[in-house]
Order: sequence, then structure tokens, then C-alpha cells
Amino acid sequence: MATNLSYKALRKGSNKIVDYENLIMKEDNFKEEDLLAKIQIQKALMKVPETQRIVIILKFYQGMKYKEISEVIDCPLGTVKTRIYEGLKKMQKLVKKDE
Repeated sequence: MATNLSYKALRKGSNKIVDYENLIMKEDNFKEEDLLAKIQIQKALMKVPETQRIVIILKFYQGMKYKEISEVIDCPLGTVKTRIYEGLKKMQKLVKKDE
């Protein structure tokens, strides 16, 4: 189940990653799988290149828009989108590998 949650979060074209911290805290019946999925995502995130990790964190953890990220890191909008796409793709491979 944790792997499925991770895949759902990393799915190509997804506009958001599930906020596992809030999900775990809100549910009355805490599920170990939710925590394991969060850990898998964090481990995968730490293994992608820094340039990709930064934009993923800004987009999905800080909730910034692509244009805002582009301005903050002083990088073309297309490059930001590519880094996010490639980073999520790498994260998905890493999560699949850890199954």
C-alpha cells in the first residue's frame, strides 16, 4: 500500500504530492503504510540531483507556482518544468527499485 501511495504521489503530470504528515495526523486510525510511503518519498527525494530536488521542494512542499520558482532561482520557466519532470521521474524509479 505504501508503494501505491508513493506512485500516486509521484505520478507523471501530478500537480501535487500527498501531504502524508497531515494525512497521518488527521486520521484516527494511524497507518504504518502512510509513514512508510512518506519515508520512501523522502529517501528518493534526497537521491535526485540538487537542482531537481530544490525545484521539487519549492513546488510540492512550499506550494510555489512554476513562475515563482523560475524567478526565485533565476532560471527559465521551461528549465524549472523540465527539472521537476525529470526529478519526479527519477524519484518514481527509485521508489519502484525499493519495492
